[in-house]
Amino acid sequence: FWILRQESLSRDFAALLAVLQIETDVALPDDAVNAHRNDYRDCPPLSECSRANLAAWYAVDRQFVALARAWLSRREAEWCRRP
Repeated sequence: FWILRQESLSRDFAALLAVLQIETDVALPDDAVNAHRNDYRDCPPLSECSRANLAAWYAVDRQFVALARAWLSRREAEWCRRP
């Protein structure tokens, strides 16, 4: 079971390749187009109603992410205690 997190995707991807013992020069794209990075600076802010609708729509997803983060924290803590 492995989780790749958006906020540390490059590091998590490299760790996954190491765990799977995959030696390759494969890398995640670093240019904005292929990495699907978007610039939202010119977009208007979401209304309170929009935020509430999104929170309700993604409620189960957010619970899963919280569960995954808790699991990762426990796993990392266990790894730090290993001799």
